Amino acid sequence: MHKNPTDSSEDGKLSYTNLKHVIWHVAFIKLLESITLYPKTGFAHICFDAVMWWLYPLILLLSADYEEHSHLDRCYIQTVPALCLIPSTKLSDLSTNALWGVENSNPHETLSFDPLHVNDIGNWGTHFFEELKTCVKALGREAEAKIDEQFNTFPRWHNLNHLKSVMKILFSDGNKLRDITKQMLYAAQNVLTHNEDTVGYALLQCIASYLQLTMHIYLTKNWKFPKVHALTHAFPDIRTKGAARNFSTRPNEKQHGPLKRAYLRQMNHKDVVNQVLKLDHISVVSELGELKDNDTLDDQPFLGHPHISAPQIPVTLAAVEEGNTSNHAFQDFRKKFTKFLNNFIVSNNIPLDGVTWLRPTANDKVVSFIYILLNVY
Repeated sequence: MHKNPTDSSEDGKLSYTNLKHVIWHVAFIKLLESITLYPKTGFAHICFDAVMWWLYPLILLLSADYEEHSHLDRCYIQTVPALCLIPSTKLSDLSTNALWGVENSNPHETLSFDPLHVNDIGNWGTHFFEELKTCVKALGREAEAKIDEQFNTFPRWHNLNHLKSVMKILFSDGNKLRDITKQMLYAAQNVLTHNEDTVGYALLQCIASYLQLTMHIYLTKNWKFPKVHALTHAFPDIRTKGAARNFSTRPNEKQHGPLKRAYLRQMNHKDVVNQVLKLDHISVVSELGELKDNDTLDDQPFLGHPHISAPQIPVTLAAVEEGNTSNHAFQDFRKKFTKFLNNFIVSNNIPLDGVTWLRPTANDKVVSFIYILLNVY
């Protein structure tokens, strides 16, 4: 959220931070309004292979760093780690969280372990790396210079940042911090030896375990902080959502580069937000223009003819509920069916001849079909 210059004196205050969280959710609800109906009713879509699918969109993954997790979960921040300040009587009220408005989407389940902020910038950049610098500094300038020299002579590899010195640098570039991690054991192994510094040597052992993505790094109470705890979610997330690259924030962070270059080279540093949006819009339009030129957009109308058959015996809505009492999905079936039916009618612009809401009774009958034939021309 862009900072309002008139509120600069409020920046950093708890009330102002919470206000920004509320505004973000209210604004995001507006963005989701165009799709909130389709997760309930579904919609027909023809893929590139000319097969029509009935799709139900949902939010499958949320990629965010630790601080943003509390933002997305609608918890108001007090300290780090985040403390939820919502009264217990209002915890069940999910109306202010934009993400709960999308059917079949659960923000708590879609939030994912983020290796960039948790590991590269967090556990390594903020903790391990700083501890290592402290140990090496205690050994003197010669030790610092030796590590820098060995970094400079490190062999060059594809997609590996080559840094001439690292002991005095201060930045939050997760990609460079990750590459420093890969090289640090080789550069520091003959500096932080067991004879020279037992603490530093133990730290190198910890870093070696960290590089193997171990989850067992709770060495002392001083290491019990949220981004270490987040590692316990890494492998469950991988099992349920696939490789960590699927929910890493690294691709999003990479998009900062073009915006940074646009800010430095194409703007006068005034009215930044509007200028950024304009340039981003031009970039997106140009990409879409290239797609249209290549005829790769799936914008052709569906010419197929669906046909359903094999009808079953008509049954009343009451009978459907009574015959499936053991199935939780059929609880309040008539109420759910009424809601689905009316949403479907609205989303497909089906006229109702003056009727605004259909209200099926318990004695109304429904017919299920167990066979569908789809002819695609």
